[in-house]
Amino acid sequence: MRNIKLIALDLDGTLLNMEKKVPQGNYQALKECEKAGIQIVPATGRGVGGIPPMIRELQGQTTPSPPMELLLQILKIIKRSRPVDFLTK
Repeated sequence: MRNIKLIALDLDGTLLNMEKKVPQGNYQALKECEKAGIQIVPATGRGVGGIPPMIRELQGQTTPSPPMELLLQILKIIKRSRPVDFLTK
């Protein structure tokens, strides 16, 4: 078996159902990953406040785990950047 260290998951339409909720089966699978020491990173365009609390707190802490911190930094950069006009050239 491979030694998986990190899983990045899309939220809308993948981890979350149509009601924007985490189905119990998905949550249980994430808890199993947590028990196995796998970092879970929500890969989303949402701001941190748009990530469901039960996902943010999977690592058993209220502060972001290192992969989550990286995601937060990426989101800050994207938020500050301007739209690229390469599509019009």
